[in-house]
Amino acid sequence: MGSAAKELTDINKLLEEVGGLKKDAEKLIEQANRDFAKLQSRIKNGETTGDEIKDFVIAKYGFLNEKLEGVYRDLQNRAQRSVGEFVLAVVRRELQRGCTGFGGRGYVAIETSLYLGVLNKGKMIFNCAKGSMVFPSENHVVYGSRSEKISVVAGGLSIRSLLGDAVDIALQLNKPLKTEGEDFLGGLGSGGKKELEIMIGDKEIKDWCGSSYYDGVVSKMAQALGCKF
Repeated sequence: MGSAAKELTDINKLLEEVGGLKKDAEKLIEQANRDFAKLQSRIKNGETTGDEIKDFVIAKYGFLNEKLEGVYRDLQNRAQRSVGEFVLAVVRRELQRGCTGFGGRGYVAIETSLYLGVLNKGKMIFNCAKGSMVFPSENHVVYGSRSEKISVVAGGLSIRSLLGDAVDIALQLNKPLKTEGEDFLGGLGSGGKKELEIMIGDKEIKDWCGSSYYDGVVSKMAQALGCKF
């Protein structure tokens, strides 16, 4: 009996120590978060760690993450190998369409936007203050599946949806759409379509066009840039 009582006392002491360690750990975590927020602010104001992609991830997301860095590093490496070639971004959004009142049945449609540019540098442009990334191109072309309009835009290729909302490259690249839908150009459903795709270099884009119905659209976009695809 005495031995059991002593063991219980020892266990309670250990639990008290654990509680103390947890409080210390929480204080250290709070301090680390405050320090990191200060670092994030300094990077947004122009300071650097010496690694522009790490800087960008810290400034944009507020934490370190090698997986997110890896997305941007992969794009950077592919851009460096493809100077003078096309870069194509495809963004898809699902929208509710049709009449849903009085018992009417609506449907989900996929609105697709395409962005095409010609890389004039092998180095992407990161803006830590704005949390934005641009593919270097003298001009780029934007196409929307709803209006089927092709517009030439001055300056580097930045990716936004047709609804005007920002696209988070690291979080949305190659991620599937959440639900099924009908594409405006006659697709039979989203099945496997991705929220965001980025093809860099003529070969990647031609391979993508070969398995989609946008081959003619991309050719017209290239012509709008004064190039042949």
